[in-house]
Amino acid sequence: MKSEQRAMSNGGRQRTLCSLKLESTMINIVVYLLSLSFLAMPVLAQPQKSVREPAVAGSFYSADESTLREQIESFFSKVPESASGGNDKPIALISPHAGYRYSGLVTAYGYNTIKNKNYKRVIVLAPSHYGSFKGVSILRVTHYRTPLGLVEVDKDVCDKLLENTLLFSTYPDADKYEHSLETQLPFLQMTLKDFRLVPLLIGYLSGEDVQKVAECIKSFITNETILIASCDFTHYGYNFDYVPFKKDTEANIKKLDYGAFDRILAFDSDGFLKYKTETGITACGYLPVAVLLKLLPVNAKGTLLNYDTSGRQTGGFTNSVSYASIVFTIPSKEETRSPPNPNKTGEEMDEQAKKNLLYIARKTVEAAINNTPIPEFNITDEALQGKQGAFVTLRNHGQLRGCIGRFVSDIPLYKVVSEMALASATQDPRFQFDPITASELKDIDIEISILSPLEKTNDPLNIELGKHGIYIKRGFRSGCFLPQVATETGWSKEEFLSQCCGGKAGLPPDAWKDPKTDVFVFTAEIVEEKKSKEL
Repeated sequence: MKSEQRAMSNGGRQRTLCSLKLESTMINIVVYLLSLSFLAMPVLAQPQKSVREPAVAGSFYSADESTLREQIESFFSKVPESASGGNDKPIALISPHAGYRYSGLVTAYGYNTIKNKNYKRVIVLAPSHYGSFKGVSILRVTHYRTPLGLVEVDKDVCDKLLENTLLFSTYPDADKYEHSLETQLPFLQMTLKDFRLVPLLIGYLSGEDVQKVAECIKSFITNETILIASCDFTHYGYNFDYVPFKKDTEANIKKLDYGAFDRILAFDSDGFLKYKTETGITACGYLPVAVLLKLLPVNAKGTLLNYDTSGRQTGGFTNSVSYASIVFTIPSKEETRSPPNPNKTGEEMDEQAKKNLLYIARKTVEAAINNTPIPEFNITDEALQGKQGAFVTLRNHGQLRGCIGRFVSDIPLYKVVSEMALASATQDPRFQFDPITASELKDIDIEISILSPLEKTNDPLNIELGKHGIYIKRGFRSGCFLPQVATETGWSKEEFLSQCCGGKAGLPPDAWKDPKTDVFVFTAEIVEEKKSKEL
């Protein structure tokens, strides 16, 4: 009996051990299967990288990381401290894209102004040298690689732009050997710590396309965005099939380039494109520059930081390429919030000063319309030497024929008036298909508005109609009305603000109510002539 009990007990224990072993085996199998699934999950969840490899590392710049770093640092070390850009915030650059041996130092002048700044998004507008296509090409990749590492693409922005299939598409072959965008990346990696790239390779664009592309880009520009237009200027010589002159080559190249710079620094996109057509200047990034100019806010300021040519560097101008570094800035917040004399333009001008300004404006308009040289005005009147903004408005029997101005200036008032009179007569985009003619000149009335500094207001409804003009800005969208607009239209305060938002700035009409929208006020001293009888 006891032996049977022992046998039964031993059998029970054996069955129990077998059962435990089976359970243990099953548990191990389950754990193993679960571990496989957990190991597989990150691989499945992790987005795969697609990388655009460098095309010109080893030719346009060094393919060795340490050598490339040393080269770029050496360029930065040669940029004088005075070229840092000051307190104003850079919002855009025009930068060369040639081999660093030739254009690296000029490039460093521009990137030095954004060094260690807090930009999270970089939009690069670059020309296509190797592909012929209409619109803008965006590669469907997640990263661009240089010897300094990977640059992450802002896929969200790129995907949204690619939804507009009429303007944006992908042309991989055009980018295969392209250097115009790639050469900007090592400088970006050496200046900014953490950013995402929006790489836009521009093919052919009509004048209307330039505006449309700019409108698409605008909504993705924030206070943490920097715009870069990649552009080399005059390509002179038989190698480039461009020999418009054979004497005084260096001086004539410089004259040609500075003619382009004048239009760029006046934010005149259409005038710049017209200059390209008239002169044939071989600026390979002219379309990226034209798009960039359409994106600049009205209170921006452009500065030519550095200019050079390969001809000067090599000592021969048989063939030469020009390089320029241009920065566009907006006033710092401190300057905007606390401008001097925010509600005054100073003491009212005497009659002689007003006559001088009107004379300058009229002679400039007449010369512009008659296609004769703009006169050089030698003005000593202290009242016209102040650094003030101004608008010039042209009307024919009360009908608007042009109105352009600027809010800030680093040149004397009389020069601002001459420049704005020229722009109003020839560059107002609203009249590009209906320009002022010589036969109209006798009927053109000129009105000059001399502006006070901008003053930000936290309560837009505190404006005084007829006294205050308004400048409304949100991101890169902006619009303004002079004080006299409210008087001429009879609008209420709400209508005045809403029309400026919706009709001028391209914002929702009620955007002025949003704290994220900046509303500035200013006053204006009006100087006008009446040479025609209004209807």
